[in-house]
Amino acid sequence: MEQFKLPLHPEDLAKEKYVSHVDWFDAGDLDSCGDAISTLQSRLVGDRRTPGDARKLVAHENFDALYRLLASFDALRAPQQTALGDLLCAVARSLPAAIEAAVAPEGVTPSHPEIVALREALKMSVFLLTWYAKLAEMEAKMNAGIPQSTRGRGGKKKKKKKKKSRRKSVDSDSEDEDDDIRAFAWGAQHTENVLSAIGDTLDAEIQRLWRGSMPDEVKHRRRRQP
Repeated sequence: MEQFKLPLHPEDLAKEKYVSHVDWFDAGDLDSCGDAISTLQSRLVGDRRTPGDARKLVAHENFDALYRLLASFDALRAPQQTALGDLLCAVARSLPAAIEAAVAPEGVTPSHPEIVALREALKMSVFLLTWYAKLAEMEAKMNAGIPQSTRGRGGKKKKKKKKKSRRKSVDSDSEDEDDDIRAFAWGAQHTENVLSAIGDTLDAEIQRLWRGSMPDEVKHRRRRQP
């Protein structure tokens, strides 16, 4: 299994060709993106009848799909943006139980395939959630009309262009279109939800996934939690 290394910037994964083209859904089609989120929900989280498996996050077809969805975050419909965050939080919250079950048997070593998969899934989950939180906050501020700025080449600040509205005609009676009209919102409760999900994940017996010592990259992420 290819080791996942937390990147300094999300786009680094694409530059390093860690993520590849996803052929089972079209990231440029909103309906296809909605179907993809539902499919990933079934695979990774499941429902009352069929449980999912968060370890499947390490499969490239799943991780790469989530990466593409986040890379296209500002083009998604507001309900899809919210559903994507709920999915990522659910995946993170399902990992502690899986980790505790995997490390419980005596004689299990860090090289065991299940331990390796959980170790990689843990890093991927933290990466995806922190990226989502950043994108969601930026999106909400943009929808609220709060000016955003970023540093361009040479360290100079440049203002981002205001995003064109994705609203559909208000004359439509379609419930789906009414949902699209509502702008994506992000508040303190959403931030708390994401931080709580990350905290729950890192509070698991993750040190046993690394021979009793926690890697520096995870330590750094954990120190940043309130």
